[in-house]
Amino acid sequence: QAQETSRLKDQFLAIASHELRTPLTSILLRTEVMRRAKSPTPEMVAGNLLAIERAAKIQARLVDDLLETSRLLTGKLTLAQDSFNPASLVQDAFDTLLPAAEAKGIKLTLRQSTTKLHYVGDSMRMQQVFWNLVGNAIKFTEALGKIEIRSEEKDGQFIFRVKDSGRGLSSAEIKALFEPFYQAPSGRSGSNSGLGLGLSIARAIVDLHGGKVAASSKGILHGSTFTVHLPAAEAMAQHA
Repeated sequence: QAQETSRLKDQFLAIASHELRTPLTSILLRTEVMRRAKSPTPEMVAGNLLAIERAAKIQARLVDDLLETSRLLTGKLTLAQDSFNPASLVQDAFDTLLPAAEAKGIKLTLRQSTTKLHYVGDSMRMQQVFWNLVGNAIKFTEALGKIEIRSEEKDGQFIFRVKDSGRGLSSAEIKALFEPFYQAPSGRSGSNSGLGLGLSIARAIVDLHGGKVAASSKGILHGSTFTVHLPAAEAMAQHA
């Protein structure tokens, strides 16, 4: 156990130092370019400022992921208790991420059934889960691919599925995909680059809501499906 803890710590430090340094290096290089420019044009300044802003946002996201994971691992993450409609959160994720899909020529579709049950929990964090899963599908689906988002209520649960025509997943990847800091051989670890925390955070949030999140695939080149089962307040009360 001690050896495994030490290994994970070393792995984390190696990944974190690399990922945090990459956007920082970009920021330093861009500021150096502007500092050395004798007659910078407005276009050059605007281009460098845009690159700096993009790198800063990446670094901020990495830090946010670290803080979120720390709270989850230490049991200090507290959930708001709001009444919310998960179908509305899925619709928001679809509307927000549709332009990103269209930019890649990906056909993104959404089909939802009417929700009749009552859901209580942290709507902002559940929104994060749906955004993460749909965003990942877009990132890892080739141009001109297809992504289908479906939701329904069944057996006292809200069931969300996002199915893509992307690279697919091996059985080994499926087993390790939701582990913190996991970096899949395909690069599918929750982001194209990052600490490999996106999916582990999503799983932890769903777990805290009494639900389950899972991945499935028929293998490499056969796409993948991510599913969330979120119990309604009525179902939670019956099992309390």
